[in-house]
Amino acid sequence: MKKILKKRFLVILACLFLLSTLLGYAKEDFEVKIEQIVDRISVDDDAEYNVTIYNNRAVKDEFRIYILAYPEWELRVEPLTNPITLEVPQFSKRSIKLSLNPLHVTSVGNFQIDLFIQSLSTNKVVNEPLEVKIKSTAPLIEGYVPTVL
Repeated sequence: MKKILKKRFLVILACLFLLSTLLGYAKEDFEVKIEQIVDRISVDDDAEYNVTIYNNRAVKDEFRIYILAYPEWELRVEPLTNPITLEVPQFSKRSIKLSLNPLHVTSVGNFQIDLFIQSLSTNKVVNEPLEVKIKSTAPLIEGYVPTVL
């Protein structure tokens, strides 16, 4: 009787180990990777990003890309389309180049704009931050500045 219980315990333990291993390797429906191309800009420039979407599903999917920071910031793609979408075949990846324009931002500093990527087939939304540094356009004073009394 003890041998049978030991064998059952070992079989259950092996099944639990196998299940935990499989769950550890399970991927999300889709993943997003953002590469900053131009992230240090003046208030008159556009920041640029390369966004890659990995579709880990067995069916093709279309993804909507948007921000909620309008009218301070504008998200664009060339050629101009609205809404911004990207179709990704099954088990593959596609990239899109995005431009982020500070429409009504007048101060210098670091900003973080939330980028949303939504699967149109599952309605799942992933939120990724876009980092932008707005630099001053005022000329810097370098060297010795003479003073007259």
